[in-house]
Amino acid sequence: RRVARAEVAKHATADDAWVIVGDDVFDVSKFIALHPGGKQILARAAGTDVTEDFRLFHHEGVLRKYGDRLRVAKLDEAPEKKSVVPYSEPIWTLRFNSPYYKDTHRAFRARVRDFVDTVLLPTMEDWEMDKRPPAFVTEEMGRRGLLALMTGMDKFPRAYVDAGTPEVEDFDHFHEFILYDELARCANGSVLAAITNGPAIALSAIMAYGTEEQRQMVAPDVLMGRKFIALGMSEPNAGSDVAALQTAAVFEDDGRTIRINGV
Repeated sequence: RRVARAEVAKHATADDAWVIVGDDVFDVSKFIALHPGGKQILARAAGTDVTEDFRLFHHEGVLRKYGDRLRVAKLDEAPEKKSVVPYSEPIWTLRFNSPYYKDTHRAFRARVRDFVDTVLLPTMEDWEMDKRPPAFVTEEMGRRGLLALMTGMDKFPRAYVDAGTPEVEDFDHFHEFILYDELARCANGSVLAAITNGPAIALSAIMAYGTEEQRQMVAPDVLMGRKFIALGMSEPNAGSDVAALQTAAVFEDDGRTIRINGV
């Protein structure tokens, strides 16, 4: 339903508090006592447009997480469609023809964007609190076949994912590019690194240079989001320069024990 600002202004007490954010109207009466900044802050704002203050002090992920349960109406004068930021979308997604992107790329882009909007963005506040990705997020990426596209392989790694994992039709590296492009919409470099560096940097080395036994042992759990993998390469002599690493892992005489000469 749609309501006018005058209607919102009638709900201006701590027990009956509505606020406007953008073109949405929220009933925060039950949330007011739980507000991290204290009850009085929301109570003073009841019945008003708090868009500017909300965006100053909150990440958009807060609305994505709590908005649906608190939203009661749309603002009456609000347009049906929000304005878009000029040039924010790749030009190939618009009306222009591209020699590189096909319908499979457009379909895949929609698939990744759905994940970002419905799974990734609503959980980003939890990432900051827990200092790590929620397990269900990486598992969902695995179920959707997204982690499997990060290893730099020329073909979808069907042999290393669970049965039923969706593939990408006519897969090429433009699909992989789209994946990273859409994930970057989270606008958080640490989140992006947390979910991509393992498969893209660490697992890719095993997929390219490891034995088949090693791939079968490591890849399935990583590509399905059940386990994390990392590339450890920091030492006094190397930092992030892998070619300068002096740390080595050497088999002992028994052929089973490995000795690491790390610093």
